[in-house]
Amino acid sequence: MSDYGLIYTIPFAAQDDTPCTVQVEKEGYTGSSTELVAGETPFTVEIGGEEFLYTPTRFSTAKLCVVGSDYLQELFSTQYRQYRVLFKYGSNVVWRGFIKPEMYTQDYSSETFGLEVECQSAMSVLEYVDYTLSGASVSFVSFWDLLWQCVEQSQGGYTEVYIPHVYGSSQQAYAGGEENVLESLTVSEQNFFDEDGKAMTLKEVLEELCKFMNWTCADWNGALWFVDIDHAGAYRKYTSKSASPSVVSLPQPLSVQDIGFAGTGHSLDILGGYNKVTVKCSNYPVGEKSWSTDFEELEELGEEDFTKDNDVKHFVYLAPSGFVMKQYTRSGTTFSEVTDLSAYKGNPNALNALYGAIPAKYCDYQMEQVNGQWRPSISNYSYSYEMRVRTADNNSSSAVQLPDGMTLLEVHLPTAAYSNGILCINGTLELSRENELGFPDDYALPLHSRYQDRTFLLRIGDMGYNGTGFVKGHSGIFTITLERESEEDMDFSIPNGKMLTDPYDGAEGYVVRLPGILAGELVFGVLSKHVWYNGSGLEEYVRETGCFWKDLSIGFYKQNGTGDSSSQGNGYDRIYENVINDDYINELDEIEIKMSSYNDDGACYSKVMLGDDFLTDNLYNSILGKAKRPEEMLITRIINHYRHPNVKLTQPLDFAGQFSPVSRLNDIFMPGKAFIPTGGTIDFRRGKFECVMIEI
Repeated sequence: MSDYGLIYTIPFAAQDDTPCTVQVEKEGYTGSSTELVAGETPFTVEIGGEEFLYTPTRFSTAKLCVVGSDYLQELFSTQYRQYRVLFKYGSNVVWRGFIKPEMYTQDYSSETFGLEVECQSAMSVLEYVDYTLSGASVSFVSFWDLLWQCVEQSQGGYTEVYIPHVYGSSQQAYAGGEENVLESLTVSEQNFFDEDGKAMTLKEVLEELCKFMNWTCADWNGALWFVDIDHAGAYRKYTSKSASPSVVSLPQPLSVQDIGFAGTGHSLDILGGYNKVTVKCSNYPVGEKSWSTDFEELEELGEEDFTKDNDVKHFVYLAPSGFVMKQYTRSGTTFSEVTDLSAYKGNPNALNALYGAIPAKYCDYQMEQVNGQWRPSISNYSYSYEMRVRTADNNSSSAVQLPDGMTLLEVHLPTAAYSNGILCINGTLELSRENELGFPDDYALPLHSRYQDRTFLLRIGDMGYNGTGFVKGHSGIFTITLERESEEDMDFSIPNGKMLTDPYDGAEGYVVRLPGILAGELVFGVLSKHVWYNGSGLEEYVRETGCFWKDLSIGFYKQNGTGDSSSQGNGYDRIYENVINDDYINELDEIEIKMSSYNDDGACYSKVMLGDDFLTDNLYNSILGKAKRPEEMLITRIINHYRHPNVKLTQPLDFAGQFSPVSRLNDIFMPGKAFIPTGGTIDFRRGKFECVMIEI
């Protein structure tokens, strides 16, 4: 967290003589502070007044007003967290935030004038802070770590964070009172990055967390609350992530008449009800990951032409991006990995001589004679793509080959949980004996495992695939025997192991069957294979100088017919909605969430885990006294609350910080009704809170 130094103070007294102070701190400031003169309305706070009770966040803004002849131009900033604002009411900090850059107004004509500075709460600034990985690579992250990353990255200095004790991994665990189930709920960090690697903001992450837990995050009276409006039990108060919490009971109901009024202007609104709610879970499927995913965007390193008779292969070397493809140089029998491929840019001869793998695009054409002149048979290049692999300088029996097991290609799929499906590996290969490695072989070879067997790598988390199944701690190295139709067919392909009876529509290729749930980073790779066939009746030897892999990919396919029949899914999104039997339907706007429980949707980054298993309908909810799927619980909550119209009151109350966003308020003129404060405007000098309350 950044260090801040006090640069300005603005003291004033409230109407009841309570001392108030606005403190403006500057990031990295070490000088002395200056006292400024408060304006007529020195400090006001506007708490977000969203009428929908299940909104995920309810943050605030503030307005600071000072009087003087100094334009305070150094407060002008393009950084959202350069100036931190703390407001003290008495001795308590009741608001924490930052000055908005480029957002203040001042009179320019008078010698002295009022300067108004707009501020936003510390949590609101998360809108401008991107999510960052918890470690060096994508992993599973707990809800607990997500929550505290948001709190700490807000740099608000919150020392009171209230979290409702609502959920448990079981009824017994909940009753024990010691469990923090947020530590056991995890999701892949890839869920917070799109396919292009762009991160969600921390505000978006926080909103998704709150939507999933059916909570509202609210900064209120200097503290941070995670409000569950349906929870009438205890909250846990944390002073830091690692501190043991204290238990705080829900406060006793308060009467607005006992609080006292600070003026006139009372109003009443009737809020409409809803009898249909739709929750859409935006699944983030793992999908297929190919080594050539972003081929067309790769940087060109060099090009050259290979010729054989009248045939020409125009070859363009490319720089790998988004996947690991390794190249090697050789000194004697020692191979060293190339660390900077860009150093070879513009030198195709040196690129051709590198061992290992490099992406490339090529165009085949012929030279033809027209009117006595040789010219290409094409007028424009039409490229195909491949992974070009060199394993030896030449095809002699004395040539030094790249050793077995060297990494050629390695693809890392972000951490996810895999279940109810299979992995399929696909690709075709052409081998070559050409010293220049420009053309694949065009002569017959006998069927033999020496050059048909290729070595691969497959791991998920700490489970390695050995060719028949996954074994904990195994290296994950295994062999696939390529196939071809005949000895004259020089195109080798990964065999299709999918059976007609296998329930995986669209699947094709080498089938890897998944046992139960496998969770973690998926690593797929291609390793070097020493190829030298010493045959009889042909040549003395057949030594491979290299090969060309095309359309190499690994994909996940979920089992047919899996999925919860009570909800609808299209492969990417899953829809939950309440059952409607009424002729009249008043529908709430669709709620979209990007973290979800598991409904046999296949491998998705958006699926939440509970311990070592998927979260389904196994999360205990103390409000119901039983386990229920969070998405369905959200619908239940909304329908129970909005099945009939509700009352919204706006009343000017005396402000003394005597209630919180979980307080229950009542009014003697509305017997039998209870309200929860949801927003409003606080004028601290006048001690007035124009409070918005909604019936619960």
